[in-house]
Amino acid sequence: MMKLDPQMKIILTGAVVLLVWYFASSKYRVRENTEYNRVVSAPKDVLVSIPKNPDPDMEGSVVVMIGGMYGSGPRWLIHEIPEDILETRNVILGEYFYPVEDTIRIGMEALSKNGVGEGLQISSISGFSAGGSQLMNSYEPNKYPRVFLIDPSASVAQAQKDFEGEVVFLYGWDVHEDAYHDAYKDN
Repeated sequence: MMKLDPQMKIILTGAVVLLVWYFASSKYRVRENTEYNRVVSAPKDVLVSIPKNPDPDMEGSVVVMIGGMYGSGPRWLIHEIPEDILETRNVILGEYFYPVEDTIRIGMEALSKNGVGEGLQISSISGFSAGGSQLMNSYEPNKYPRVFLIDPSASVAQAQKDFEGEVVFLYGWDVHEDAYHDAYKDN
């Protein structure tokens, strides 16, 4: 049997304590606390923003946002959302590389575990860049009251897809001109 020197025992003991702490601690950790909201980390890189004084007219309203690539995921996106939304509504933020339904399920679970009441309903869902592409892939007509696709990284086939209900496209690139030719050219 191998004998360990005192320094190695301390290192191993510290490693064991860290592992136990990591696996035994809550999956939902408060990440940020401001005067108007609390941001909670959840599994699969989902962030949830919970207003401290929600607007009674917005009670139960949940906004879902799917982030993009290269640093434009939930940790960046949370700081791009207007304060008036964070002050009044519950917000779920997810990564583009996870299925939209997983993000919603994990976010709703995080809201529930953090004391947000029953009867939560999605008031809108947005996808930014690659998150817009992910949302376009999982799109079902009229599933959500409002769908916002913000500069989605979409293929020509996705851009030509028929969308129903309240779907808003905000673009910053020219795939539409390529796909639809003269229909999207400035007059």
